Formats: sequence, C-alpha cells, structure tokens
Amino acid sequence: MDIRIALFLLATVPAAAGLGGTTVDEFEKAAAVSQKFLDLGCVLYDRDCSDQAGAALVCGDYPNADIEALTRHRDPRVRTLALVCLFGKEDPKLLPLFFKLVDDPAPTFPARAPVAYAYPSRRPGAFSEIPQTPQTVGSVAEKMLSFYLERAGYSYGSRGTNNCLGFPDYWAQRKDRDHLASWFMVQLDRATQGTSPIRGDREKPFAALRSQLNAIEGEDRLWYSLFVGANTEGGDRVFSEAELLAAGKALGPDRLMLMLANRAPASDPDLVPKPWPSGCGHSEVGETMRFFVLDHAAVLLRSADAKNLLESPKARYAPWAIAAAALRPDLAEDILKNAIARLGDEPFGSDQAKMAAALPRIAGASHTAYALDWFYGRSPTETSTTAQEMFIAQVADRSDSEGRALLVRLVLDPRFEAIPEPALKSLILRINGWLPAPLVEGPYAYVADGEKKTTFAEWRKAVRDSIPRWQ
Repeated sequence: MDIRIALFLLATVPAAAGLGGTTVDEFEKAAAVSQKFLDLGCVLYDRDCSDQAGAALVCGDYPNADIEALTRHRDPRVRTLALVCLFGKEDPKLLPLFFKLVDDPAPTFPARAPVAYAYPSRRPGAFSEIPQTPQTVGSVAEKMLSFYLERAGYSYGSRGTNNCLGFPDYWAQRKDRDHLASWFMVQLDRATQGTSPIRGDREKPFAALRSQLNAIEGEDRLWYSLFVGANTEGGDRVFSEAELLAAGKALGPDRLMLMLANRAPASDPDLVPKPWPSGCGHSEVGETMRFFVLDHAAVLLRSADAKNLLESPKARYAPWAIAAAALRPDLAEDILKNAIARLGDEPFGSDQAKMAAALPRIAGASHTAYALDWFYGRSPTETSTTAQEMFIAQVADRSDSEGRALLVRLVLDPRFEAIPEPALKSLILRINGWLPAPLVEGPYAYVADGEKKTTFAEWRKAVRDSIPRWQ
C-alpha cells in the first residue's frame, strides 16, 4: 500500500462503526463493481448518467450521519460514493466533509477521457478499451468543493495558492449563514444541468429553487430573487422579467445604487468586494444582477442617478454608460460618444459596439449616420466574435421595428459592398430567423477562398432583395 494512503487512513479510519448494516452493504456492493466510470460532470450538474458508479445511491434517502461515517471507510471507492451521495443533497453545511478528503491520495473510479472519433470509426465497446482518466478520492473531493468555491469567486482551489485564499477563508465567512448568493447559483447551475437549451423536463428543480427563495423573509428574499432570476442561464425559468422588475422596485433606487457600487447587500460576503491580495483576481459574483438593473435603469433608477453611474470606476464600460444615457436621453449623445472615444479599439470593441448601437435607440434616428460610420469605419480585429457582429446582435435583439430600420440603412449603405465576412454571415443568420425560409442555408458553412468573391456578392444581393420581407 502507498505510504501516503496508509497515513491518510490512519488519520481518518476506523471504519464506519455504529453505521446501519444496510447502508454499508449497499455502498460496499456498489463499490465492488469494478468496471464503472465516475464522470464528475454527471455528478456536479445532476445529469442522468445511469451507467455511472453508484448512480442509484444518489437518489437514496440516507441519513447524513451514515454517509459522513462512510467518508472514513477503508475502501476508497466507498469513500468516493459517499462524497457523490453527499454532493447530491445540495447542503452547503456538508462542505467541511469534502475538505477533509481533498488530500486523500487513494485511487478510485476512473473517468472517461474525452476523445473525438472520426465517423464511422468503431467506438470502443469493452470497458478496458475506453480511454480513461485516473482519479483519486482527493481529486473528486476537490472538484466538488471547487464547484461551490468558484461560484463565490474563489478560483485557486480549496488550498489556495500564492497567497490567494481557499476554503478555510471561504468557510470562516460563511459557516453561520443560512443563505448565500453562490449557494443559490450552485442550485441554479444544477437545475440547468449546464446545458443550452435547457431540457424541458427540469421543472422540478427550478420549482424547488423558487419555493426556497420565496420562503426567505424580508429584504433578502428580494435580493436573492433578483440575483437568481437575472442570471442569463436559467434565471428566467425561476422568475419572470415582470417579477424581477417588481423586486427591483420594492428594493428602491437607493438600495439598488448601493448594490451597483458593491455595497449591498453587505451582509452577503459573496456580493461585496473581497479583501484579497493583489494578483488573486476580483471576481464579482453579482454581475448579472447588476447588468439587469442597468439594463432596466429607466424603470428602476432615477434620472439623478446618471451622475453617480458616470462617476463609477466602471463608467467606461457599455452597460454603465448606456444606463446613464437611458436615464438622461437629453445627454445621451455626449455620454455615449465620449465613452466610445475613451475606449481603445482593443480590447473594447464589444463595448464600443453596444454603445454605438444604443445611441440611435436612445437619442433618436438622427444619430444613425454616426452608428453606421462607426460600424463601417472599424476594422474587425477580434479573433472570435467581432465588434460588427456584436453591433448587429444588439440592434436585432434590443430593438423593435426601429431597430430593423437601422439594419435596412446598414444594408442600403454603399459601404455594404465591403462589409466584413463575419458581419455578413451574422446578419444573414438574423434575417434567416425572420423569414419563413432561410435566405441562405448555413451562412457559417465553409466557403473556399476561390469562391468567396462570387458567393458573398450573391449573398449581399440576396440580403438587399429581401428587405421588403423583414423590414
């Protein structure tokens, strides 16, 4: 036996003394099945992986005390299955049990190694043929613990690193809490299963999360409802936009402005600045909630709040400048043009695009020429989504018929003949969604270099000719 494992066992065992025999038997039986994988994506995101090691145990209603005893079992596979069962309970009060096992070096069930197979090659069938990634009990515990830590902005593992804080600091601030923003985020991510689109049969976990939030008393219920519901990945399955606006109005602009300044709700350590050493990052857990309020500033804030938004250290970024402009449309031209000018093209093209698209929407159609000059005057230097693609998305998603009028002007502009390839493809994809039949099948499909000139000329003509059908 590895000396590290032996020492670990001496520190954690005797076995599960006093534990119910049925519980021990079930876990030992599951652990004895040798040809099983434990893919943590299934565990962390509550996915249906019925072929996993101990899959049936996750749904068992075992007392916490029994499972806690099994984390000290001599068999590392039993210890692992105990962790799996504990994680499925979604009880943050159990997190110290995971921390006790992060240094457990004993090997346990392997995970499937991700491999891409060229069709129609034969996929491996036998267990021994499937590419595997070894795992230890400690690595399993670490990933489970990190699922909670990362949602609270702790990105350096349970032990931390280079003076960056880990679980001991995390737990010292949270052990006596009943509710935390990051704990609700864990539940939301598990409800979505980390997939998009979200499966239609996930209503039960979403309903359970909503019920838990509704049971909270006082102002905290409003904050956490807003926090969860504003999340772009599944929040709308918990609360509607109307309900979020009602929560924001109930909190009032004074409280919302404190939240935007990272000063409320100050009782929740997840939602206020962390006193971390330089270089450890400053991940902000409540960004989607802040963006929701900024996005609905005209409804939730006061015109006088524009001044404070513009004085924020974040005023250079699009959501803040656009919110200030929405609160003071009479000053929108100066606010947004100055904000765009202050940002360099790199790496802030996305923010510039959002503000350029917002200017005609807020300040009026007379500013369309400025928006188009920005669009056609900027070279697409991004390696992923270009600023022009972001501009098109903003206009298409955030505007009604007036937004389409801006896109009509964009297409009829003589510079459309030189529209960058990514922007043309993005525009066609949007138009496809507005028409009963696609204008171009698969605009993002590969086009050979020698065919691009002719193909893209045909696409531009098709876009221009289609205007009467979608404007």
